Amino acid sequence: MIILMNKRLIKIGFLFLLLLFSKINMSQNFEKCGSMLLLQKAMKENNQIESKRNLINQKVYAESMSNVTIPVVVHVVYSNAQNNISDSRIFSQIQVLNEDFRRTNSDAINTPSQFQSVVADMSINFCLASKDPDGNPTNGIIRKFTNKSGFSLYDTTIHYNATGGSDAWDSDKYLNIWVCNINGGILGWAQFPYAGTKETDGVVINYDNFGINLNYSSAYKLGRTTTHEVGHWLNLFHVWGDNTCGDDFVFDTPTQEQANYGCKIHPHISCQNSGDMFMNFMDYSDDDCMNSFTNGQKSRAWNCLLNYRDKIFISDGCDTTNFSMSCDASIESIIHPLSNDSICDQKIYPAIVIKNNSSDPMYTLDINYRLNGQQYTYQSWSGNLSQNMSDTVYLASLKNLQNNNILEIEVSLPNSKIDLDFSNNFLSTNYYSNIGRTVNIQVQTDNYAQENQWYLYKEVNNSIIDSGVVLNNNTLYEREYCLTQGCYHFVIFDSGNDGICCNFGNGYFNAFFGDSLIGSGGSFINIDSLSFCISNENQTTNLNNLHDPVLDIYPNPASENLFFKLKSQITINNPIFVGIYDIAGKKILTKKITSNNLNISSLENGVYVLFINIDSTQHTTKFVKNK
Repeated sequence: MIILMNKRLIKIGFLFLLLLFSKINMSQNFEKCGSMLLLQKAMKENNQIESKRNLINQKVYAESMSNVTIPVVVHVVYSNAQNNISDSRIFSQIQVLNEDFRRTNSDAINTPSQFQSVVADMSINFCLASKDPDGNPTNGIIRKFTNKSGFSLYDTTIHYNATGGSDAWDSDKYLNIWVCNINGGILGWAQFPYAGTKETDGVVINYDNFGINLNYSSAYKLGRTTTHEVGHWLNLFHVWGDNTCGDDFVFDTPTQEQANYGCKIHPHISCQNSGDMFMNFMDYSDDDCMNSFTNGQKSRAWNCLLNYRDKIFISDGCDTTNFSMSCDASIESIIHPLSNDSICDQKIYPAIVIKNNSSDPMYTLDINYRLNGQQYTYQSWSGNLSQNMSDTVYLASLKNLQNNNILEIEVSLPNSKIDLDFSNNFLSTNYYSNIGRTVNIQVQTDNYAQENQWYLYKEVNNSIIDSGVVLNNNTLYEREYCLTQGCYHFVIFDSGNDGICCNFGNGYFNAFFGDSLIGSGGSFINIDSLSFCISNENQTTNLNNLHDPVLDIYPNPASENLFFKLKSQITINNPIFVGIYDIAGKKILTKKITSNNLNISSLENGVYVLFINIDSTQHTTKFVKNK
């Protein structure tokens, strides 16, 4: 009975582990592409599609496979700043498409030697359209705001202006790509060449997976989702044939059992092959593990172009020969902040150099910029720049949000017209921020600098930030600090009891927030000070000049005993009451003494305020404890 119970427990435990493993596996292996699902739906609704599919599957060759350039129009359909992706992301996607379809991608060298004889340059190029269907110049980017928070696989509203999407351009002559927020976890889909209407023909990609998006924590952030979906648009199927050991109708891709996820190690064997081609763009591997199309896929794609998308060859969407390049502005450089700069401020004030590259004068220009992928800030420039002339533009501030920052800046619409060369319209830079405030302190010594010492303290723990204890006569000392949130105290001493101005020279001290004066001094007896605070949102200055012309204390700074005397002729006959407070006003001690010295050895290093009550008269001064 006990043995039977144990066997049952073992079986139950095994089934639990199996169920747990299957759930983990399902969460990792999700359906990232919706193209085949759309095709299956279309085939159920139209029985002629299957016969067309069978016909095209029999024609896997192409008579001519010379280079072609496909004009692309990108419809950015956005509901917030996050899915209104930047021009630079769009440019990066076009670059990825060109590299992947021409096999100039840098990771092509990772293709295993087993497949080197079958991988192919597809001889297909892409450009962002420079001419719209009406023959007008364009940058190939359409931006449409939508009230819809997202779009779903079987929802065609993305393809129409009237339903919160964007109307397709002539899909016979352009590749339409819609970029939006896709619901349900699918990364994208494409319409096969025979499986829908002209209005819905093209590719739809989730905004996070479009272009190179290194800020996105996903395995699909290098633009290969679009490469995969454009493959479907060119009639390529998944390499596993969407069936167990299925057929993708390509002769040189190995039969494989199912989709591959992650980054497999070659050979990953299934279906009695010698290794899955998991690095093929038509598998489901991570973006950084995809690198290849094959000769068979090339033949199939070109067959699609020649027989079903043949009007692409007469499209003039990439043609600029009849356009004047009179609208061409560029961003030449970011001059602030420079790459890897360390900025001490709660805000950054970008500065750039723009240039007019056209023969006509440039009078206006739009500038869009942002930090760390946040919402864009827009600023308009106006002026008069002739050809090849430049101007420096100082942009409104952005708030530093973190220590490591990426600043992106784009220029567009010179003279409110389409910029025909957008390759020079974007720059970015990385810089670091301490999210503090720059404070400058100047100390000019007099003829007797050996009498002087100064200290800069932070109120928290009374920690010494900097000091000047060995100084030269008639010398200007200038220090710059990046100070974070908190309160600070600058204290200066003169053991000669004549300050640093103006009997024996013209000494002084100044403290600044940038160009704004915090406080200054120079004419004092033996001690002078100023205090200031820095907050997260703004800066406040609190000046304190505590020194008593009657009371003299020494040494200052002191380590163990502090002595004091009165410069007036008052005779000390009664007990002396003393109080010591820290710079924030917290009481440290109060006591009665009968002599003119006070033991301070128990105090921590820092700046303190001393109150002495003698003969019913109170005297106040500051001192520094420094062991």
